[in-house]
Amino acid sequence: MADRNYPHAPITEAVIDVQVEFGSEPNNSTFSAVAETLSGQFPIVAPIHFMEINVTGATDQSPSHFKSSQLEVGLRLSSEKGDRVLQLQRRGFTYSHLPPYTSWDTFCREARALWDVFSTKLAPTVATRVAVRYINRIEILEERFELEKYFLLYPKLPEGIPQDISSCFMQIVMPQPDISGNASATLTFAAEPNPRPGATAFLLDFDVFSTCRVSPGSEEIWDTLALLRSRKNKLFEACITDATRERFQ
Repeated sequence: MADRNYPHAPITEAVIDVQVEFGSEPNNSTFSAVAETLSGQFPIVAPIHFMEINVTGATDQSPSHFKSSQLEVGLRLSSEKGDRVLQLQRRGFTYSHLPPYTSWDTFCREARALWDVFSTKLAPTVATRVAVRYINRIEILEERFELEKYFLLYPKLPEGIPQDISSCFMQIVMPQPDISGNASATLTFAAEPNPRPGATAFLLDFDVFSTCRVSPGSEEIWDTLALLRSRKNKLFEACITDATRERFQ
């Protein structure tokens, strides 16, 4: 299937994610040094924290106790316009393209250049998971309509009960064995809050990923990401109708 290029693509966030393992985990000063290297592209820096909560059980003599702590696990770097975000974490590398979306070629080229910096400066030993995720927000300029007019993936209610839906959430996980034995796609369809007056909005989210164990410098990372992105496109087109496609022209 040839890729379709939409002048008004509904993409609210596109993500390239590579999870890794380190022989020796980088510390906060190492992340800061990488952030300084990239400060021309990403001048806005904020820490990423992992919240840990410990609960001690209650006894006859004392109640339960909660203890929380925050661990800094990386940095979130943002462009001045806020249209690109790079996360440097102990779990790996995450690069996000926010609106206005350009193209896969541009997005992938940028990600690869940043990955080279990440892998050179932080020296992960192996890449363990690669993923492409595209989050779409599709707004329909109607308040009452049949979902099947615009979507081919949606919750179907049994006949004989009221068909009106005020909210919905549906998630499907599908193996993708033709890509690899470790590849899967998570499809999420949900009603979105706060559409403009007289409209209805939906989330259509595709997270396509594959676990692996490859060298950080391997071309296999980028070959697999390209396959995952092509599969995302195929799934997206399979989930919408021509009436929806007209919304993106």
